[in-house]
Amino acid sequence: MDERNISSKYATVCTCHQYDYMTSAESSKTVNWAVVFLCFYGFMSSLKPGEPFITPYLLSSEKNFTREQVSGVCC
Repeated sequence: MDERNISSKYATVCTCHQYDYMTSAESSKTVNWAVVFLCFYGFMSSLKPGEPFITPYLLSSEKNFTREQVSGVCC
């Protein structure tokens, strides 16, 4: 085989392996969304439900509600 044929054969093999890299703008958008998601997750995980804390407060002698008034269940 001719040397030119061999080098052109390898050149075509090497050019078919082109990688599609993200641009810096696309990469920064991805990082920004990851940060937003993590901050949102951190905020939501720190919230506590109000119901378990409100019920004892309303039933205390300070507010003077009955259990039927708080729960909405009669008898």
